Amino acid sequence: MQIKVELLKLFRKCSGVKLKSRPSEHYLQYRYRNYVLQYSRYTPSLTNCRIWSLMILIHVSLVQVALLDINETAGETLMESLKKTYGAKTLFMKCDVESEEQIKAAFQKTKETLGGIDILCNNAGILNEASWEKTVSINLTSVIRVAYIAVEHMSKLKGGQGGVIVNTASMAGISPFVTCPTYTATKFGVIGFTRAMGGASDQLGYGIRFNAICPGFVQTDLLAGIPDRLGQFSELGESTGVMMEKIGILTTSDVAESLLEIVKDETKNGEALLVLPNQRKIAHANRGPSNTRVTEKS
Repeated sequence: MQIKVELLKLFRKCSGVKLKSRPSEHYLQYRYRNYVLQYSRYTPSLTNCRIWSLMILIHVSLVQVALLDINETAGETLMESLKKTYGAKTLFMKCDVESEEQIKAAFQKTKETLGGIDILCNNAGILNEASWEKTVSINLTSVIRVAYIAVEHMSKLKGGQGGVIVNTASMAGISPFVTCPTYTATKFGVIGFTRAMGGASDQLGYGIRFNAICPGFVQTDLLAGIPDRLGQFSELGESTGVMMEKIGILTTSDVAESLLEIVKDETKNGEALLVLPNQRKIAHANRGPSNTRVTEKS
């Protein structure tokens, strides 16, 4: 218990987030005409890196936005903020990221209302080692599900215009976190899925680039709540605090800028971009025979 108390103090110091009572979970999903952002997180806040990502992309080039959110209050508030700040045509729909039926309906309505989807930011993610099945469902299964549904609308083989899908992974998907094995496994899975889909899209002619961003520790409400969600591994939590002090904390705008970078770079496909406070670099994978298309010779 003392370790948890000290960790909470350390996380408060490092993240700058005011700790409140344990936040309730919200599984949120956002959709845009050119930019589709889907994620799950804790207490809604417009300072979240996902919202920063949206604002930067709208400011640069986007004018139409579809929002999907299981929390109607948060979704409607964001919709009004975007309309007021950017004058963006904005559509709001309530949607649960774990419901295939709702996701399909949301993509279809977005296509019919706004004309199509060019960018998907596949951002589902929670950290809760005590609820490991929910973590797998949100962090990995939902990411795959949403990506496959997006391909149906975006692929040139299906009449789409192609585009970019960016999956949000984590530094934990490159170097394992002993404090959260399930979370680590899901983020490794997201990176592997991204790399495989990048290769598949290239070989099959989808016209869609698949990339992943892998942020380190980010200054959000989720960061402050980590000590309460380590489950049976809570006694190891001190190592995360030490790593946080050593590596540092990303701002939400750091992550948003990294997203914009990988969206705009048309040379990137099947890549994982590691994002740290003083460093951005591609985390390279071993490229084996499975990445080479084999054709039979007559």
